[in-house]
Amino acid sequence: MNDDAALLRRFVEERSEAAFAELVQRYVNLVYRASLRRTGGDLHPSADVTQIVFTALAGNARRLSPDTVLGAWLHTATRNAAQKVMISEQRRRTRERAYAMETSSENVRADPDWEQVRPVLDNAIDELPALDRTSLVLRFFERRTYSEIGAVLQIPEDAARVRTDRALDKLRTRLSRHGVTSTATALSIVISSEPLIAAPAGLAASLTVHSLAAAGSGIALSALTSFMTTKIITTAGISAVVAFWAGSYFGFSKHPEFPPSIPEANGKLANIISIRESTPCRQRR
Repeated sequence: MNDDAALLRRFVEERSEAAFAELVQRYVNLVYRASLRRTGGDLHPSADVTQIVFTALAGNARRLSPDTVLGAWLHTATRNAAQKVMISEQRRRTRERAYAMETSSENVRADPDWEQVRPVLDNAIDELPALDRTSLVLRFFERRTYSEIGAVLQIPEDAARVRTDRALDKLRTRLSRHGVTSTATALSIVISSEPLIAAPAGLAASLTVHSLAAAGSGIALSALTSFMTTKIITTAGISAVVAFWAGSYFGFSKHPEFPPSIPEANGKLANIISIRESTPCRQRR
């Protein structure tokens, strides 16, 4: 079991806020940067998307497999959250973003090639198989080494390198359909040039508090349902036992032909003998 899984288990079994806070601290920058990419660099919806993602993590922690690669799971959750937040304004925000990048000197500018890749990168990654997405997230968004990727995927380092290279080549093909043409090597350099924008100070702590609060009601209801179900089953079992013995008792009492128990028969025989011995015999006339 990996370290993330151990923290998730502590959170699920012990309701450890410290364990959940550690997970948020580990992955807040990954989720926040992915949110920025999917929302066109708009800070406010990015913060909203990040909050939704970690609330989803708190609510779904119990259902996650111990083998789940959390970074990849959070990347997918970020996609789903961003779609909900941005679907109604995506086109308008795209035009505004393009205009703002051309006219505002206050915007943070990255390498022009990165600016070309950024709007379509995550959608292209979404089109890849799950294992390819996982390899790319680990390599380029979590900045893991090939040995670390191999440890996560439980394969040798060389195999992790080959798998990541193949995933990158598949990504290059997908990007070409979006008008971005490049070699795999150049694409690797471009993706690696993404500015390492950190989440705002204090966001991790705020996410922890609000995610646990938002997920708490659902978790409490699940626990109550489990308790009530157990209680109902236990009560039904006890009732069945009581009904069985009650039926047996009344069944015996309504059927006098049923032979009495051995101690009871012995007692009745003793009483008859006692009565006969105490009654004087009538003399014969």
